Amino acid sequence: MMFILSVGSDPDTLNKRSAVLAEAGYAIVSVIDMPKAAEKIANEEFDMVILCNSLIEEDRRQLVNMMRRHRPFMPLILIPEGSTEDEMRRRVSATLGEPVPGQASSQAV
Repeated sequence: MMFILSVGSDPDTLNKRSAVLAEAGYAIVSVIDMPKAAEKIANEEFDMVILCNSLIEEDRRQLVNMMRRHRPFMPLILIPEGSTEDEMRRRVSATLGEPVPGQASSQAV
């Protein structure tokens, strides 16, 4: 199973992204709280981190810097505002590959 940490400041956007990616077959952990996101990046294994454009620039910068210190080879993508569901799925699958069918899950933290 491919695990993705999705971080953003808008719960509705995070829920929608999680649903789309879980439906595509990825396991998603969504986090809206910056300290919780930093903790997860430092202490848990993910195959990818997705940062939403809804995060303020300073929060994004801090998370990217922390991620590069703790997980320098973990893929990171920024989902621009206004991205379609298909664009989002394509960007994730282009980086991680296609998930194994029937193994998806979604969890909000």
